[in-house]
Amino acid sequence: MKIDFKGNSDKVDEAFRRAPVVMARALDRFLSRGAQEVAREMRVQTPKAFSTLTQSVRAEQVGFLHYRAITGVNYARDVEEGRPAGKMPGTGSGLMEWVRLRTKLQGKDLARATFAIARAIGRRGIKLNPFAARTEEKMESRVIRLVREGAAAGLKEVFG
Repeated sequence: MKIDFKGNSDKVDEAFRRAPVVMARALDRFLSRGAQEVAREMRVQTPKAFSTLTQSVRAEQVGFLHYRAITGVNYARDVEEGRPAGKMPGTGSGLMEWVRLRTKLQGKDLARATFAIARAIGRRGIKLNPFAARTEEKMESRVIRLVREGAAAGLKEVFG
């Protein structure tokens, strides 16, 4: 989800010219809250077959007034967009780690189970489950409201 917010208010522009630190601090507080709320909703929207994907979702700040909600597993894109049948995933894509966490297998048994699951994915593919798209649809208006609240809080602090 990407929201580019450009203030079209002369008053907001004037507040940023007068007190950029105050405005940035006010907006940052609300953007941080928005990122946390988006991450929380994304956790709700993720499929719950196992909790690895759900527990990997977090909010992070990546720059000045720039936040994002991300997943910490490399198979999240395959869940979001699906994966067509026809190509077996590599075991280095996190699949072996996932199998090990779920089955507690080790050594050759782990390798065999991972291969069997990879082969099944190659044959059947993975049905898409667009959890991030659902989150974006649900949370976009909330994040925009928070940005507006942050701008209003900054204006109140600058102009009184």
